[in-house]
Amino acid sequence: MGMRAAEPVVAAVTSALMLSDGQRMKLESVLTEKLGAPVVLALTVDPNMIGGLSVYVGGRLIDNTVKKQLQEMKTGILNSMAE
Repeated sequence: MGMRAAEPVVAAVTSALMLSDGQRMKLESVLTEKLGAPVVLALTVDPNMIGGLSVYVGGRLIDNTVKKQLQEMKTGILNSMAE
């Protein structure tokens, strides 16, 4: 008996611009490695997004948007001022 291939996992990806073929392939590769299963991307473009992307996969949100990064910077600055 051979090993059964893992079921593909769908990753919902939202970005400000359409990803290039190279970016899609790299993202699929990284997610497949991290999750240990093949990944199929469901891509959505949100022109209201400043930049970056968000990935929802396996009940988990990976938020790598510019908005999120700015929020984290603001929080860090405010926390350092409060010390």
